[in-house]
Amino acid sequence: MILSSGLVSMAVKLHPTVRIGKSGITQGIISEIDQQLKARQLVKVKLLKSFSADRNKREVLSQLAGRTSSEIVKLNGGVAVFYRDKPKA
Repeated sequence: MILSSGLVSMAVKLHPTVRIGKSGITQGIISEIDQQLKARQLVKVKLLKSFSADRNKREVLSQLAGRTSSEIVKLNGGVAVFYRDKPKA
């Protein structure tokens, strides 16, 4: 899917609403991102410094996108914005 520049510019203005620390990606994190995506389509996630440094951040965030059926709109270091289109009724 090709994302519009408007969507990307909206992503830049968001503040992180989900933070992932030393516990890593848990079912609770996945559920929270899923609920936020249902409510507003865009969610900004930040990997904190306490997140395991020996893991590839890009790979972890890509796996998280897969587990939440979303796409990464913007990725900058340990911060990613996820997008999921609302289902058509």
